[in-house]
Amino acid sequence: MIHPIGEGVFRRRTAQKDNQNENFYVNEGVTHFRPTDKAPK
Repeated sequence: MIHPIGEGVFRRRTAQKDNQNENFYVNEGVTHFRPTDKAPK
C-alpha cells in the first residue's frame, strides 16, 4: 500500500530502510520518492 507523503508509520519504515535501500531517503523528516524509483509494496 502506498501511504501519503509524511505518513508517520511509513516515514519510520523508510528511515529504517534508508541505510540499505538507496531507493528511499528521508529529507527534513518527510519521506520523498525519487522520480525514477518505484513505490514500495
